Amino acid sequence: MDPLDDAPMKTMDQLEELAMESLQFSRKNKNYRDESLFAALVDFYRWAPRYGRGKAALHIARNRQRGPAFARRICSQARYFEAHGMLEANCQGKRKNVGLMGVEELKIGICRYLRTMSAGEACVRPFF
Repeated sequence: MDPLDDAPMKTMDQLEELAMESLQFSRKNKNYRDESLFAALVDFYRWAPRYGRGKAALHIARNRQRGPAFARRICSQARYFEAHGMLEANCQGKRKNVGLMGVEELKIGICRYLRTMSAGEACVRPFF
């Protein structure tokens, strides 16, 4: 049993205060991505009790000249923020491009082929 499961849920006011503190910290550290998301979360926690989560997120996205994708991002960040007290990590640009050299069998085959060649037999040939 996880002791965090018994922790009381935070109210919208408490979450807004926590998001405001995080916003001030991100402004101080000049972390602009986090600053924009925390500012959106502060607005989200102000509007959510009146309009509900979905409509509040759409309202915030429209005020920032953004679309429904940003509204979904606000909702997902809010759920993560409520569970963990911080923003979800940004994975943009972190995809690893694994080519043929990433395949272990190919690496082993190339090494075997190069070991069978005599010295000076391998050379680089132009493709044109």
